[in-house]
Amino acid sequence: MTLTQLMPAIQALSRKDKQRLLEVIQKELQEQSAQEVIKPGGVYELWSPLGAYEAADTLQAFLEEESQR
Repeated sequence: MTLTQLMPAIQALSRKDKQRLLEVIQKELQEQSAQEVIKPGGVYELWSPLGAYEAADTLQAFLEEESQR
């Protein structure tokens, strides 16, 4: 079924039903996006702060500066 075929039925819906339709479509799109990004059995790199000494120094300096205010 095409969008052109659906339009008359969509236009006939009440405001509440149109909002529900939008929610259903949004949920379906989110699920499809998640499936495209994360695949079962896939291997994904994960950043860890382990060994991020420069970031730790920056955070420490920030916290010390904030505590002096």
